[in-house]
Amino acid sequence: MTKKERMESLEFFDMIGHSIEGAVKTKMFGTICYKIGRKPFILFEEGDIVCKLFDEVKERALEIPEVGFFNPMGGDKPMSNWIQLPYSAKDYWEEYAIYALDFVKQGR
Repeated sequence: MTKKERMESLEFFDMIGHSIEGAVKTKMFGTICYKIGRKPFILFEEGDIVCKLFDEVKERALEIPEVGFFNPMGGDKPMSNWIQLPYSAKDYWEEYAIYALDFVKQGR
């Protein structure tokens, strides 16, 4: 990913975060995220969006090319309910950010 693409992806990420009423921009895992209350629901990682997803929504997201589990530490222990969608899948970002928001609002 070029520097220009990374900046574009960050702007797109911020546009989504700012459009959600009550969402607060902060940091988690050393990267930008948006929270509702104290609960994060999306974060920005290396030009990608990472969404907290569950159940069939998570499974549908994993069917999108290049989408996978968020693995901030590397190795064999990815975060099972955090799904990383690359900028190439940006057409899905807002949809899955809203799903992530709904899950967090449900207390998940």
